[in-house]
Amino acid sequence: MRWTVFLSTVPQKLQKQDQFSCPVCLDLLKDPVTTPCGHSFCMVCINGCWDQEDQRGVYSCPQCRETFTPKPVLHRNNMLAEVVEKLKKTELQAGSPALCYAGPGDVDCDFCTGRKRKAIKSCLVRLASYCEAHLKPHYHLSVSLLDLRTSPASLSINISHLME
Repeated sequence: MRWTVFLSTVPQKLQKQDQFSCPVCLDLLKDPVTTPCGHSFCMVCINGCWDQEDQRGVYSCPQCRETFTPKPVLHRNNMLAEVVEKLKKTELQAGSPALCYAGPGDVDCDFCTGRKRKAIKSCLVRLASYCEAHLKPHYHLSVSLLDLRTSPASLSINISHLME
């Protein structure tokens, strides 16, 4: 039940972006290819996975583990590539925070899996930081809505004296 509530509160833009993310690198698909089992990956990512399996001669899908012998010949999925390009253009034009991944000096979201997005708020009660996608579920499931008043940057300043 909670999972359904969580998914319904994630912005649709983020859900769309995640549908077109590579399960290996967690970034938007680059030169997407589709395996015989139907999963899509960046060409470089799937080849990197399969290069490690060359000695055995049995290749598996990193997502569902279905095995293939011999190594499947993969071709660029042009239709999927076009959809991803349109998504990138739409997201960039909208200035979407969905593309705001945490970099050096940023506070990571504690609830993102894989590539972490930049946190926009931190909870002083739970001692956790949230990106835009994970902030709304926190508000909805939180007992107290007053515990999210601090931005991650000010939190690191406020507790810096405790680190000494």
